[in-house]
Amino acid sequence: MHGIGISEDILKIIKKRAREEKLDRIRKVKVKIGEMYMVSKEEILQTFEMVSKGSVADGAQIEVDIIPLTVKCGECENVLKGKEFSLSCPGCGGTDLGILSGEDLIVEALEP
Repeated sequence: MHGIGISEDILKIIKKRAREEKLDRIRKVKVKIGEMYMVSKEEILQTFEMVSKGSVADGAQIEVDIIPLTVKCGECENVLKGKEFSLSCPGCGGTDLGILSGEDLIVEALEP
């Protein structure tokens, strides 16, 4: 499962922040995952439960928000969301596409 690696990355961030904030237990976690990771909320919920066993986040409720992929065409400055494009801008055909959002992995909040 692709989600295991992502859940392990989330857990690494949680452990680091828990050490920094001197937290012994995390009960709730809010994360934002970019659409570029190509993972579903359900997959993260399942895999996070598996990888967090025995850790500071064991049994923690995880809330997952998916950040939509958004790109901007460098030629016509058209902003495209989600799957409105492939490898080129549908407006001008340009291929100079810069990612504005959707490749993020953010642990937004931890609740002890």
